[in-house]
Amino acid sequence: MDLHECGACKQAMAAEGRDDGPGERAAHLAACSSANREEAGLRGALTTYHTGHTALRTAFRLCAEDALGKDCVREEVPGLIRGSQERPGDVVLYPPSLSVAVDTTITHIQTATNMQLQADNPGKPVLDDERGKYNKYANAEFTSTTRFVPFAVDDFGHIGDSGWALLEQLAAYAAARRSGKESEAYVRTTLLQKWQHRIAHAVRTVVHRSVQDRLIASRRHLTERRLAAVI
Repeated sequence: MDLHECGACKQAMAAEGRDDGPGERAAHLAACSSANREEAGLRGALTTYHTGHTALRTAFRLCAEDALGKDCVREEVPGLIRGSQERPGDVVLYPPSLSVAVDTTITHIQTATNMQLQADNPGKPVLDDERGKYNKYANAEFTSTTRFVPFAVDDFGHIGDSGWALLEQLAAYAAARRSGKESEAYVRTTLLQKWQHRIAHAVRTVVHRSVQDRLIASRRHLTERRLAAVI
């Protein structure tokens, strides 16, 4: 592959005697959050490709609305930490007598560090991201009715333990409230399958789009530099 650097952040992906390999390049193109400054200068706008977080947040919000209803789900609500306007929850749930601040994040497996961690201990990169979220708010004084839950998903759609436990609780709550011919166990299982597919699809779609957009931009900048050198 004739791609030596990211077209946005300019990180080198290959040099004389070194090639990071297709996996490392793909991981960077998917996860890089830099906007290309050259394109900003030419087009008067800062091009941003990294939108995975928004896609995951939206997918989870839709799952929560299936269980609780739209009136009981909000995004980025302030005031959950005493004396602070910080918003720890990308999505905030309001089941009876409780508020649950859910912090969503995508764990990119296809990096050198995470690929090794995943090979040695499958699922550890996601668990590490969950632990990092817990540690971030370890000393925060949440209101008495607020619970904090990290929701980490890797770029293959695997949901971390904390996030999966929350989905199971939402599915059980929704199943208990529904009336019909189906048993609670059937409804619970059906909802979990539906939600897992929705979340995995959202993450995989946005990662694929991010890789393609950055690859196109990087190749275009490489071509432009070569043409300028010839001229």
